[in-house]
Amino acid sequence: MSINNLNNTHLTAAQIDAINTALAALEAALAPLTATLTPNERKTYGSVNE
Repeated sequence: MSINNLNNTHLTAAQIDAINTALAALEAALAPLTATLTPNERKTYGSVNE
């Protein structure tokens, strides 16, 4: 008995464009909430598992 590929559906170009637009909107909405650290600040604060 052969194994059939059950995921034969692919995204259309319109769906990919809609996904990319939604991701760009999410990134823009979350941009004010993200903190960008300088290299010196990274040394000061360290990483999570230290």
